Amino acid sequence: MSELALTLTMALARNVAAIDRKIRSGAAVDKATEGAVGMQLSGRSFGIIGGGNIGLALARMLCGAFNAVIYLYDPVLSPEGLQRWADLVPSARFHRVERVRDMLPHVDVLSLHVPLLDSTRNLIGEEELRLMQKHALLINTARGGVVNEQALFKALDEGWIAGAGIDAYEKEPFTREDYPGLIAHERVIST
Repeated sequence: MSELALTLTMALARNVAAIDRKIRSGAAVDKATEGAVGMQLSGRSFGIIGGGNIGLALARMLCGAFNAVIYLYDPVLSPEGLQRWADLVPSARFHRVERVRDMLPHVDVLSLHVPLLDSTRNLIGEEELRLMQKHALLINTARGGVVNEQALFKALDEGWIAGAGIDAYEKEPFTREDYPGLIAHERVIST
């Protein structure tokens, strides 16, 4: 899942799917005006919710490939788990936060890696999405229901965030009939 989260991040940051759809439709794509350059990921800030094996593997890749700054939210991370993070992520580029809200204004990409529990249902809703930067990307390879899907559609439609990579919807298997707005949205990649 960490590799899928990285793949979705890179594809969204570089507008791969949107540009591919335009090219396939027969439209000419001017890289300068169509945003083909996209967002550079080097040195960016990444928020990771969930510090288990998947979150840690993603952080390691992001630090190695992009010299990323990592914000981590995980209220149940054990001391041993925190030590694993300390061993793999340079301390100058690592920030553990007490609340999800504490990282949102600072991150360029937010990636979710938690199970669906009562405590994580709708963890990311309208309030949280409004705190994010307009160029930010949201990646959910965790579980459907962790992100409030109506709020996410509103955030994308109104430009609160720049894009979303979604591997998990609340209703699985998902169809276009179930999620016509999100699946068809030009700034969403679904897998």
